[in-house]
Amino acid sequence: MTNSPFKYVNFIQSKYFPLENFKCPCEKCKNKEFTWEYLDPKLIQKLDALKELTSYNLVITSGYRCEEHNTQIGGEWKSAHTRGQAVDLTIQPYTDFSALRYLFMLAEQVKFHGIGIYPHKRIIHCDVSNRFQRWRQNRQGVYIYLFVDE
Repeated sequence: MTNSPFKYVNFIQSKYFPLENFKCPCEKCKNKEFTWEYLDPKLIQKLDALKELTSYNLVITSGYRCEEHNTQIGGEWKSAHTRGQAVDLTIQPYTDFSALRYLFMLAEQVKFHGIGIYPHKRIIHCDVSNRFQRWRQNRQGVYIYLFVDE
């Protein structure tokens, strides 16, 4: 991770989410140094703003990913996760889909660029990449795009 081309000079720390929650969980990255510099400051600002809109216990299930780990888990090629621009979140304890749908609407208010909902995995994806997108993934793994800005 220390050779990452994506290091942000004007990095900030989250008020609500500890740094270790964002770290790539793979074996290769386990003992490597990870700092706030790997995370886009816009992601942290929007994530903190999202948390301030809800009393839900938000848990990061995936944050920064090295390229290898992203490939291993079937992540999208050139994923925003590999640039420190995305997180996947869940609510704990998870109640039902309406809570996830509400979180999606709050993410809209915060103006995340990319927002995806995965009801069967009980997660929502939020990113600050350069593309404006909204999607849902069904149980068969098919993506249903609502908006895509090419």
